Amino acid sequence: MRTDSVEHHRGQISFPGGAEEPEDRTLFHTALRESEEELGIRPEDALPLGRLSAIVTVTNFYVEPFVVAIPQPYAFEPQETEIAEVVEVPVAALLEPGVLEERPFAGREEPVLFYHYGEHVIWGATGRILRELLDALARDA
Repeated sequence: MRTDSVEHHRGQISFPGGAEEPEDRTLFHTALRESEEELGIRPEDALPLGRLSAIVTVTNFYVEPFVVAIPQPYAFEPQETEIAEVVEVPVAALLEPGVLEERPFAGREEPVLFYHYGEHVIWGATGRILRELLDALARDA
């Protein structure tokens, strides 16, 4: 969960990410660098599994999601100025009945997705990314 002091998406649950830097060879390398900066995930621990569809958020951010596997359990080292809490959610919990809520949203053709997990609500771009990931996992099962 993002801190209240970051510039964008304060207090929201999101995957690690950020802007491409000149030293990043590819957007995958951007994702690895951001994951290390924000959560302390070492690039050598990240086993690439695939890539999801690029999206543009309602706040006009362009996002290219990558999926990796990391060893479990993992000793995250969250960057305190950006990360208020690391929220680990089992995939099985996201597939439980009643976890997903879809709500209409003014100015949007598609409903906004809300995943409920305990006291946490995952929504917006993160919810859209999760939906695609869960759909891909269901197809491959």
